[in-house]
Amino acid sequence: MMSVVNEYLKNGDTDSKKLGESLEREFTTVLKKCTMTGEAHEQLHNFLLPLKAKIDKLKETNNVESVNEIQTYLNNYNNYFE
Repeated sequence: MMSVVNEYLKNGDTDSKKLGESLEREFTTVLKKCTMTGEAHEQLHNFLLPLKAKIDKLKETNNVESVNEIQTYLNNYNNYFE
């Protein structure tokens, strides 16, 4: 998802609703392919649930502030997972 956001910003795109749709597809793929179990699984989902809300907000508001919020949130992934 980070590469999707980075590509969007690099290209200077302005349709953040379209970005939100791309991120939602990626989000769904992550959930479908999740094979984690136990505490790690729970913590990943704890990280993903707020991200889903941010993606939904992006699709509704279509603004760059939401893009920046998602980028910042995704940048924090490595602070919680290796």
